[in-house]
Amino acid sequence: MFIKKVLYQRVKSLGNYETERVEVEVALNEGEDANAAFNAAKKYVNGKLGLGPTKKEIRDAYNLLREAGCVEDVDADADIDFDDPMAYEE
Repeated sequence: MFIKKVLYQRVKSLGNYETERVEVEVALNEGEDANAAFNAAKKYVNGKLGLGPTKKEIRDAYNLLREAGCVEDVDADADIDFDDPMAYEE
């Protein structure tokens, strides 16, 4: 089976009975990964709608990686901006 395109859309409630809809369609060439295209489309749409992970989700993911030994402990006094998980660099 050859998937030719992936479409992802999402609607965000703005309140006061208003919504915003963002949609992206990704055309695939034969042999390209449809799952990767879907994940990229989803990330793009959610980013445009401002629907990223919550601070708690970022902290929880960091803690899981730390417990698994994938990242080093961060100095307790370090200022980590959990709104921008890439902000902390050694």
